[in-house]
Amino acid sequence: MKLIDNTDYSDEQKIFLLNIGGLDLYKVRKHVIKTIEKLTKPYLPKHHSYTFVDIDNMTALLIKTEIQFIPDLVRALCKKNLGVYEVRLFEEKENIFE
Repeated sequence: MKLIDNTDYSDEQKIFLLNIGGLDLYKVRKHVIKTIEKLTKPYLPKHHSYTFVDIDNMTALLIKTEIQFIPDLVRALCKKNLGVYEVRLFEEKENIFE
């Protein structure tokens, strides 16, 4: 597991894994999608890409974005009363967004 570097302010795109409570429910995924799209509306769609994946019988959010976007996303999800349990860099060998 690789932690997020809090001193990294680069614009480099990285893949983050977010473990959010209740993502196996369609209603919760819909709230997460609306929140991401609301936050990314001012930007071009190519700057952010995301998907839901099943890892160890648990649904998680994978998002490819800049590190500066993560605190805004977590804050917005918490305002929607969604529990964010884990945020970390994703290290798998395969590139799921290409």
